[in-house]
Amino acid sequence: MEIAATFMMPYNSLSCKETAYMSEATVTSKGQVTIPAEIRRAMGLIAGERVIFTQLDDGTIVFRAKRRSIVELKGFLKPARRSKGSVPIKDMNIGRR
Repeated sequence: MEIAATFMMPYNSLSCKETAYMSEATVTSKGQVTIPAEIRRAMGLIAGERVIFTQLDDGTIVFRAKRRSIVELKGFLKPARRSKGSVPIKDMNIGRR
């Protein structure tokens, strides 16, 4: 059984000067899809690159190229500020029974 799938850029985020791409692909019986060439070019995808599918609450599926690994994100967030002084344990236990 084959199911048609559509890959497209979100139209609601386009301005008059932007171009929208809409292509169609077929899902094989093995669940495989060939991403159309114009979509691969627009996304800058190359062979072997990973993609991510995210389903939003409204049912919309977002299809993105995986550009970073979790290892590359190391140091991305600033460490939490430490207080100038330590907090005594008795103050930490305030409100505990």
